[in-house]
Amino acid sequence: MENEHRFDGNQQTFPKLLQKGGYQTAVIGKW
Repeated sequence: MENEHRFDGNQQTFPKLLQKGGYQTAVIGKW
């Protein structure tokens, strides 16, 4: 499996859809 492509930050994502609907989103974790 190749993973050479970078993520396009301009594309529609689930968190962006939630934010448009009035939700606040966050990422929590330990890297």
